[in-house]
Amino acid sequence: MHTSQLDRDLRIQDQLAQQDKFTRELHRIFEAADRDSSGSLSWEEFEEHLGDARIAAYLSSLELDVAEARGLFRLLDLEGKNDVKIEDFVWGCMRMRGVAKSIDLCTVLYENRKQGKLL
Repeated sequence: MHTSQLDRDLRIQDQLAQQDKFTRELHRIFEAADRDSSGSLSWEEFEEHLGDARIAAYLSSLELDVAEARGLFRLLDLEGKNDVKIEDFVWGCMRMRGVAKSIDLCTVLYENRKQGKLL
């Protein structure tokens, strides 16, 4: 029993370490795109950075599709100011990965159905 708990703890630590690495890498990528060092990305900064084939390939290696990243930018720019804080963008990218994306989609579908029943 003790070995299975240890294995579980090691898997959790590994998952957390991978998530931390992913977050740091995304910060590094988008801070490099922030030409004016404002702490946020304009659409122009973002689009120019995504135009780099190396960045697109790197995002793909992190399980992020460039087309999804463009849509995410638009979704996160709630005020329509053509500007998204890097922290918000990294958070959004984390939500767009693998299992998290599936869970979020299920949550949206559930909420949509729930709202439909209330109407």
